[in-house]
Amino acid sequence: MKHIVVGVSVVLLAVGLLLFDSSRQDGKLSIESLKRQLIESREEIRKKDQGMSELFQKLKNNEKQISVATPLAATSTATTSLNTTQLLTGGPLDTAEGYKSVPWAESSTPLFSSSHCIGQLEKTKPDPDHWKKGTCHFKNLCFDPKEREFLYFARPSDPFSEELNAVAIGAINEQWNPVDKLKVKWSPRVIKGPTTQPYYLTSADELWIPHFEHCGANVMHLLMDSFYIIHAAALLFNLQNKHYKPLRYILKDSTLWGTCDFIKQEEKKGTPWAVGYYSRCTKAYERWAEAFLPAVDGQRQTAFENTRDFQTPGDKMICFQDSVVGFGLLSDHCLKAHGWSWDKGNDVTRHDCNMGRGRTLWSFRNRMMRVAGSSLPPPTKHLVSLYTMGGFSQGNLRGPNWAHIKTLLIASVGNRSAIEPLAMGTAKQQLDTMSQTTCSVVCMGGNSITALFMPRGAGLLLLHRENTDRLDWDVWSHASHINAAWERGDAYQNITARVASFLDDYEAFGEGAIRSQ
Repeated sequence: MKHIVVGVSVVLLAVGLLLFDSSRQDGKLSIESLKRQLIESREEIRKKDQGMSELFQKLKNNEKQISVATPLAATSTATTSLNTTQLLTGGPLDTAEGYKSVPWAESSTPLFSSSHCIGQLEKTKPDPDHWKKGTCHFKNLCFDPKEREFLYFARPSDPFSEELNAVAIGAINEQWNPVDKLKVKWSPRVIKGPTTQPYYLTSADELWIPHFEHCGANVMHLLMDSFYIIHAAALLFNLQNKHYKPLRYILKDSTLWGTCDFIKQEEKKGTPWAVGYYSRCTKAYERWAEAFLPAVDGQRQTAFENTRDFQTPGDKMICFQDSVVGFGLLSDHCLKAHGWSWDKGNDVTRHDCNMGRGRTLWSFRNRMMRVAGSSLPPPTKHLVSLYTMGGFSQGNLRGPNWAHIKTLLIASVGNRSAIEPLAMGTAKQQLDTMSQTTCSVVCMGGNSITALFMPRGAGLLLLHRENTDRLDWDVWSHASHINAAWERGDAYQNITARVASFLDDYEAFGEGAIRSQ
């Protein structure tokens, strides 16, 4: 409201300047005329400001009288007043307490689908890769659990096309061959006309997200190529305050390399590398899903629904009031080579696809913190976290000497910071620790993802092998709440110097009130 008042004042002052200009006669200024106009303008500003202040007070009084249902634990029936955040964003935010489910509404009323697709504007020349670049927000996209297919019920005038509006239903792995990549090209089957059979309609508070899992056995892939892309797509259409309902898309007749379904298939075959490997998928989902999906009716969610096992009473079709699909350019590697390697092929010539995504990454970080129930205040003292479980899988340098690094850090910055290894634990425990970490030292790769949850201004030192690419350089370089740098894992003096510099930087840019004595 203050912005509105200021805006009125600025407009009136601009009018005054115009009057000032109009009072010039033969290059001379009429002083008396100017004084009179300025007095009148000042009085007009006072009246407008008083009127806007009265209106602001009325809005505040009305706000107190508005009450809406909010996310609650299963045992609670309370309501809360609509706050400013809800007024601006349109709905309650997911929290660790979760929310009560709303039963699906059964209906026979004829229903049409609608779509709003971006990134697929018509071009003068055909683009065979257009499906990799689009994202769609659907109204009343439907799913038939019998046939395991998505349906779009089009009005006669609806131009939605299965080919022109096709999108990528998941992140794309550039290591897949051209035929395999096309398996994640997706579109619902278009039916001309409305629904003709009874169906279930989901709650307006839910956002359903059909998506294809990328590589859930790796925590960084799980978070960035499944969780993050869901949040990024929701943000595109201002749907981030709805309850996320991921629906994992499973190919009917095949699997794709690197996915959990592929790992499970190879494990069943007895492929040596895959034996016991699938458990990494289930454990990763069990640990991290509860930090992404809030509890429903008091039950934590540790797995996603999937199109193979999804059922409805009587196998009736279900229609989603809101859904989003299309993730080809939303993952942290976009269409780049797997691992963001900057010294292989032509990858170095491509743009940084995470440029400008700092706010999205920060928003994703905050949502997971909120859902996990990690709500500690900004740190009041320094903490350097060492991810000592990490190493390198290739090269002559097998891994850092973590004991030596810790000894050097205690000697150099131990008088101003605690130096601790990052302990494994639940997602919340890890998020709590990282929220208090002002500098993290970790080997590059999937283990570094916990650094995303550090506070604004914290430093991240990624250790790499000699003569190697910088894995994940693209996302860390553009995560604007983090100050990232790379060092060789055996450059111990450089490591201690970098950490000291990061602590200084946090005192200048960080959220907490930390100042060295």
